[in-house]
Amino acid sequence: MKEQTLILYIILTTLITIVGCSGKERNIDCLSGNYAPKDFDRFNHPRVFVKFDKPINGYNVKVMCFPKQEFMGQAILYFENDSNRFYIYNQYFGTRYLDSLSRSYIGNNMYYRDRTTITLKYTQNNEYLDGEAPFFFRDVDFDGVEELLITNWGMGTKGSHEYDIYKIASQNAIPLVNAPFYNPTGKMSDYNTEFDTIHKTIIIHKRSGSIYYGGYLKYKAVHQGTQTSFSIIEISNN
Repeated sequence: MKEQTLILYIILTTLITIVGCSGKERNIDCLSGNYAPKDFDRFNHPRVFVKFDKPINGYNVKVMCFPKQEFMGQAILYFENDSNRFYIYNQYFGTRYLDSLSRSYIGNNMYYRDRTTITLKYTQNNEYLDGEAPFFFRDVDFDGVEELLITNWGMGTKGSHEYDIYKIASQNAIPLVNAPFYNPTGKMSDYNTEFDTIHKTIIIHKRSGSIYYGGYLKYKAVHQGTQTSFSIIEISNN
């Protein structure tokens, strides 16, 4: 409920700023800037705006984050193209570059200023789950249409990444919350997930440390018309 309140408040009060971000930094110290109404002091976080050097999958993407020194954390992502637009909240937004930038700020006892703008070069690797990108598009349910994956930076086991997965709809993004995307080990993670695009299966390993243990669950996609579901076709306890 607190997260939902934060999201609604920030969207309503800063929508114009997100869409029309000027990219100019204002000299407002993040620790002393007052832009929230009286009795809303806890919303007085610095707002750092992130934009990318190119459209991604046809979407222009802008991000509003709320760091002090540590960058990884709450953010609202805004996706827009000629025919669609939607917002997504990510509690664990981050990238390797932003992680490095945060370390520099912490090491020098620096703080982000409100309305700082950062332009990021969008990069991704060839892995099916790409933790190097803050978000990316993959066909994870094998229906021929790519879903949007939002990276929960560093929130998996041993610094790996977990993912929130969304089916893109008109003016909306619908979270996929059934197995295997949420499964007995938690959210889908690049630490214990294997995709087989040929056989349209996903294996979730029960994993700890650097080795597999305790077996796995194997899911297969089942397509019925425009609907896709997954069923468990194999369970291993070894």
